[in-house]
Amino acid sequence: MAKEIDKYIKIEKDFFSSLKNEFGANLLLYCVIGGLGRKEIISGWSDIDILLVFNCQFNDDFYVRFKKIAHKKYSIKIGCTFYTLDEFKNTSYKDAKTLHAISLIRDGVYSPREIDSKIQLTNIDISLIPNYDLTNFADSLHEFKRELIYYPDLNEKKIVKIQYRMMKIILRRTGFMAYGYEDTSTNFAYAFPKFKKIVTPEMVIGNAITLKQRYNFYLAFLNYIKKTKYARI
Repeated sequence: MAKEIDKYIKIEKDFFSSLKNEFGANLLLYCVIGGLGRKEIISGWSDIDILLVFNCQFNDDFYVRFKKIAHKKYSIKIGCTFYTLDEFKNTSYKDAKTLHAISLIRDGVYSPREIDSKIQLTNIDISLIPNYDLTNFADSLHEFKRELIYYPDLNEKKIVKIQYRMMKIILRRTGFMAYGYEDTSTNFAYAFPKFKKIVTPEMVIGNAITLKQRYNFYLAFLNYIKKTKYARI
C-alpha cells in the first residue's frame, strides 16, 4: 500500500508543480482532498481530488493554460474543483463537497500544499452544511435510482460513490462522522445493525460477489432507506 500511495503522491506533486509554474502567485489555494488527502487510497479505485482557488478570472486564456496541464496523460484520474477568489468568498456559491473540504481543512484532516493569506477559511460559514446535505441527499437519491435502471450495464464506481455519499449524510444526521469507505461502512453497520448488505469498492474491484448479487445489495439499500425518515430529508 505504501508503494501505491507513493505513486499517487508523485503524480499529485507533478500536477502541483505544473500548476504553480503556470499560474505562480495567482494560485491561492491548493489542497488535496478525498482519500489521498487523508492518505487512505484504494488501489484501482481512488482518484486524486483537489480543491483550487485562483486570483484570476476564468476566461478563455485561463482555460487554455489550465487544460494544458489537466490534459497531461496521468495514470490516475485527477478531479479538480476550482474557484476564483471572489467566488470562494461568496457564501452562496460553494457546493456541499467544498464546504465539507473547508471544514476538514479547519479540523486538520486535510493539509493544503498552498494557502495564501487572502484565503480566510475561518470566515466561511460551515453551519450551512446541514442545509446543503438536505439538497445533496435528495439529488443523490434520484441519481442512485436513475443509475440502477441501466442494469446490467452499470457504472458501479459511480453507484458506490453515490451510495456512500448518502450513507455519510445519514451518519452525520445521527451523530457519526465518517470520511472514507471503511469507516463509513463500519459506522453505518453499527448505527443501523439491521442493514447488512453494503457493497464495498473491494467487492467491485475483486468481483468478490456476482454483479447480480451486488445489484440486489444496491436495491436492498434503496428499499431500506425508503422505509426510514432519511428518504424524506
